[in-house]
Amino acid sequence: MVRRRTVSRFWGLTGPEEKEAIVREVGRWIAANGAERMTQQRLYRDLGLIPQRILRHWDSFGDFRVALGLPRRKEKAKLYSDEDLLEELHRMRESKGHFPTMRELTLEGQIKADTFRKRFGPFDKIVARYNDWLAERNEEPFEDDLPGPVEVKAVWDGLRVGFASRMSGYRDRKMHRNFSHDFVVCVEDDWPGCPVPVVRLGDVGWDGSRGKEVRVI
Repeated sequence: MVRRRTVSRFWGLTGPEEKEAIVREVGRWIAANGAERMTQQRLYRDLGLIPQRILRHWDSFGDFRVALGLPRRKEKAKLYSDEDLLEELHRMRESKGHFPTMRELTLEGQIKADTFRKRFGPFDKIVARYNDWLAERNEEPFEDDLPGPVEVKAVWDGLRVGFASRMSGYRDRKMHRNFSHDFVVCVEDDWPGCPVPVVRLGDVGWDGSRGKEVRVI
């Protein structure tokens, strides 16, 4: 049996109008099905309500439940305390000589990067929480020595980047002779003798799957 995909009743709605519609439609769903059965998956299946629409208006699904007059779900016991996570960041920073990137935490750390994201948020908030922790210990705050957005943009504006699915295709089209690229971004690097630097997407955290984002930090 093939399940027919639900057409979302929220298409075209934004802002307060969208928020009001979400509360109204989910309220009706709860009245018909019961609050104990409400999950993100069921709301998507029955109403076409994707989680991103909820998170436009509430910080978390728990906050959304509170807005509906429902209690938050009981949180699972945390495997690591905040102190454990911050100690791991500190250990990694001291061992590497710089603040660890998310990729370094995943590949080399004792606690994976997703654990830090789920607890503290995106990278800048992880750094901010780490600095608060240092302040609590009366230690000097961590100062990021990476260039700021303006400096990074200036560098990127001056670079000429080539793009190719396979480097052999880039070679066969003689792109390297017609254009003076500073480097080439590709999916598959199958030309070892390329005369310009090559950045393979798989080396920066993207495996070619649809919807996967490139994560450098």
